[in-house]
Amino acid sequence: MTDHILELSTTVEPAKTFTVDDESYELLGFEHLSPEDEAKATGAFTRFGQLARRLDSASNDSQAATIAKQLRTRRVDLIAMLTTIPRDVAEKLPLSAQIQLFRAVREETGQDGLDDDEGFDNS
Repeated sequence: MTDHILELSTTVEPAKTFTVDDESYELLGFEHLSPEDEAKATGAFTRFGQLARRLDSASNDSQAATIAKQLRTRRVDLIAMLTTIPRDVAEKLPLSAQIQLFRAVREETGQDGLDDDEGFDNS
């Protein structure tokens, strides 16, 4: 009997599903993406985190509002990249639903340990 430190497989589990207005969509992990799309998503998560940190240090309300708009765009970009939901549907979701979906995306991709929590101060 051989003890293996890892048991790996090339099999990819099917994507998880979720619904919006009774329509089913898939929640994609990095394993469901091409190498190019994986790289784009990784970069997009990094940029989102950088932008969220800028929001924390905004010098005035106008700058904060500009950054918040950019965060919304990036959040929708990531949702569109890592789900099968059409971008226009993601944009129509209320903020609370966008954040729920964004958290699911982050969890599915292992990005849930980020410290920016969707770009909002929840205190």
